[in-house]
Amino acid sequence: MLRPPNGSFNKEILTIADRAGYSIVHWSVQSNDYQNPGADAIIDAVVPNTEPGDVILFHASDSVKQTHEALPIIIDQLKEKGFSFTTVEELIANAETTNEEI
Repeated sequence: MLRPPNGSFNKEILTIADRAGYSIVHWSVQSNDYQNPGADAIIDAVVPNTEPGDVILFHASDSVKQTHEALPIIIDQLKEKGFSFTTVEELIANAETTNEEI
């Protein structure tokens, strides 16, 4: 799987990824954790904006300092709202997709 940096991709990137055997994975909820806005702001960016089937983007980096504080709270709050968690592979396998040329 490949998550293009900044979510930027075009036909060339899709073709290269396909030839290499990669599936492109894109997120639908941006946590903004890379900005280090504080745990409460990360929680507020995620919990009210998450719907079933969403992929939430978090960053694993030495420069990201608050995700570890926000993540357990996000998980608990989403579970309280009835969400369950799965792998991206399972999400893709169970998805109904359409493809349109733009």
